Amino acid sequence: MATTINNLSVFLFALDTKGIFTLAQGQCFEMLGITPAEIVGYSAFKILAGVPTALAEFQRALAGESFRVARKIKERWLETTYTPVRDATGKIESVMGMVVDTTASKHAYEDLSYENKFTRTIINTMGQGLTVTNSEKIFEFVNPAYAKMLGFTPQELIGKSPVDVTDPEELRTGLSAWERRSSGETTTYETRLIKANGSKIHVLITGAPRMRDGKFMGTISVATDLTQQKEHEGMLKQVYEQALEASRLKSEFLTIMSHEIRTPLNSIIGMSELLADSVLDSEQYEFNAVIYEAAHMLLGMVNNILDFSKIEAGKLILDNTDFELAPLMEGVVKSLAPKAHQKNLSLTIFFSPEVPRYLWGDVVRLRRVLVNLIDNALKFTTKGEVTIRVTVEQPPAENKLPRVYFEIHDSGIGLSETVQRKLFQPFTQGDGSITRKYEGIGLGLAICQRLVELMGGEIGLRSVEGVGTTFWFTLPLKAGTLLSD
Repeated sequence: MATTINNLSVFLFALDTKGIFTLAQGQCFEMLGITPAEIVGYSAFKILAGVPTALAEFQRALAGESFRVARKIKERWLETTYTPVRDATGKIESVMGMVVDTTASKHAYEDLSYENKFTRTIINTMGQGLTVTNSEKIFEFVNPAYAKMLGFTPQELIGKSPVDVTDPEELRTGLSAWERRSSGETTTYETRLIKANGSKIHVLITGAPRMRDGKFMGTISVATDLTQQKEHEGMLKQVYEQALEASRLKSEFLTIMSHEIRTPLNSIIGMSELLADSVLDSEQYEFNAVIYEAAHMLLGMVNNILDFSKIEAGKLILDNTDFELAPLMEGVVKSLAPKAHQKNLSLTIFFSPEVPRYLWGDVVRLRRVLVNLIDNALKFTTKGEVTIRVTVEQPPAENKLPRVYFEIHDSGIGLSETVQRKLFQPFTQGDGSITRKYEGIGLGLAICQRLVELMGGEIGLRSVEGVGTTFWFTLPLKAGTLLSD
């Protein structure tokens, strides 16, 4: 027993009524430079003459008091217990004492106290609300942010239940989340809480279960005030709706104006055609041709604006019918052949034998895309050729229709990568010089893209500046039901 005590950071001692050490075992006194062998038989009042508090404690113990004290000596914390020992008559005959080195536990306690203080500081200063409830749904703790969020003090909420501050219409959601947490699950949900003044706020609550030895002890929850977020969402929704309405009004205005402008333009074109059939000298014929071409160009712009406004307003409805592809393509090429001939360009078309003769689709919209792309190729080509190829493209995945692949290649000016990236944006052309030289309002390609996508296809281009450009688009292949003659 004595050996065990001597190996521990414990010091046992006994004093007689005169303050003489009659027992000394252990290690604690060695930090004072004293060994147990140098203590027994000596007076505590002499050995500890430099420690007045220790002498006072001995006197209290010899007076019959049992007590415990702690002190720090040479960076070590010591805890001393004094116990008077009485004889059969109740007279004090000695004092037993035990000194324990509590330095490690003291430091551990201080570390724990610091961590607790640090944690409490975080909880009390965090911007989000934090609550701790017991298994009976009663608040055991709420931080200042949660109380402020609801217009209460923390003390006013302790003892209440989350049910007391939840909008009755939202209770079902909250109780469902509670049941899931009681099963060990972490939950996140939106709800409405009732403030002290009766108003309601939107919050996001994330709750985790408190478990001890597998038993549900309650929950810890974090509440985030969503009021400002909801207000911003409401404002954004209102702005979005206003933007949609403005877009609708713009499209409606463009549609009306396009119709109003197109009527007199058709009259100008018609009268110009009649005038061309009359007797004109060469100068009058040239002037009339300029009027006719300008009116046709303006009519094309108006048609583009009208179609674009319909697409933007979502009012463009496809009119799918059976049609024969070859005559359609030949008609498009024939209508643009004079323009190619005027510029000494070769305009050719190639069909793959795999392409069905009859197809099902919107022939009017397909013609519009083809005319725009081929006309665009002719516009930007000064010499060489424009070639149209039509083939069938097999889909990479099963259960998908094959697609008709259209390709319009020209040997024109080509496009830089910068221009290519913005080419399909409405009212956009390559740069200012292109707009001045080739005219137009930059809607043709934007309309082509929207029409192709509306028909379920894709559109793109490949181009090398100074070499030429290839525009391509694909459409789902739906074979027509018409039989050939």
